[in-house]
Amino acid sequence: MKRILPSKKIIKARVIKGAGRGKKIKVPTINFDPSSAHGLKEGIYVCRVIIPSTGSTNSLQVSSGLVAKPYWGVLHFGPRPVFGEEDRSLEVHLFDFIDGTETKIADIEIYDLIRKVANFKDKDALVARINKDISFARRKILSLET
Repeated sequence: MKRILPSKKIIKARVIKGAGRGKKIKVPTINFDPSSAHGLKEGIYVCRVIIPSTGSTNSLQVSSGLVAKPYWGVLHFGPRPVFGEEDRSLEVHLFDFIDGTETKIADIEIYDLIRKVANFKDKDALVARINKDISFARRKILSLET
């Protein structure tokens, strides 16, 4: 089993309903209650989300005694200026995640800051930048798994 370097911050967050924009732009996200992000600076981060599981492969035992499955991804915390929204959101695009997993709460391990929140001229420019962020995160994850 690979050893993962320690995260810089762990957030326990409740899942909330999002607007569904991530699916529309082909970058689906899980939305979390942004009030869970105490002390986190706005930005885009490499993260790992631990979702309670039914004991599937690659699961791990967590401190609560539940079996959980970890998923790497990219996290956005802050406003969404391209959509004209000033309110903060906390959402994560997970890699290798099969949609349909139902969870109400998850632990989010936050690793490295990728960049600050930025505005984009349109949704296409946003998606292009998200894809760059995903590529960066995948490379960074290789260095976190030892």
